[in-house]
Amino acid sequence: MTPPVSSKPQSSSGNFFQMNSTVIKIIRADVLPRFAEFLSRHGLPQLQMEAAWVLTNIAASDYTLLVAECGAVPRLVELLGSLNANIRHQAIWCLGNIAADLPSCRGILFDHGALTPLLSQFREGMKIPVLRTAMWALSNLCFGKLPAEVQVKPILEIISQLIHSADEKILADACWTVYYICGDKGDAVQDVLDAGVCPQLVNLLMHASANVLLPVIMALARISAGDDKQVEVAL
Repeated sequence: MTPPVSSKPQSSSGNFFQMNSTVIKIIRADVLPRFAEFLSRHGLPQLQMEAAWVLTNIAASDYTLLVAECGAVPRLVELLGSLNANIRHQAIWCLGNIAADLPSCRGILFDHGALTPLLSQFREGMKIPVLRTAMWALSNLCFGKLPAEVQVKPILEIISQLIHSADEKILADACWTVYYICGDKGDAVQDVLDAGVCPQLVNLLMHASANVLLPVIMALARISAGDDKQVEVAL
């Protein structure tokens, strides 16, 4: 199974977090809870933005779990409802980096109800960079075993639209999400079939990019591992 990947934002001040030693210094200073606290300073949006940026970078390092456990997650989830689009985008990015790490990190995100507000980010008129980040974060969150209480149908409703995207990155992550979902629950293949994504997956076998073809082929392989009726529908 291809694992999710973390992503580091670009800094106008250079690659500040490029060296792991810088992250270690911040961690040793024991200021992560302070940065998490800054996320709740709703009257200071610039401070919220900078704190989220710092946490996003640290979450892309080898110390993701520390970010997940420092009290930042519930505040990041809350920021998904911010009126500031830039803050929402940064919160999505940070959550996506956390989701790209250990199953325990994804568990913390689910425990704090990150899925529903993340799904609510998908709306008409989204800018492509934000849509890319949101789709990537959702794909990371769906990697591995989903909690039993998670309903995949709302996820697939979004995927059924985004697998028609003209953007290669969005398309690839949407297809990876289908692949992850198909391998998780016994009835997941049927949910995928009910979502009507199979015809488009088949169409995407003609896509020019290997970045899209790989998850498409792997998703179709998992769907074809279903029972005879499911395979017949897929074909």
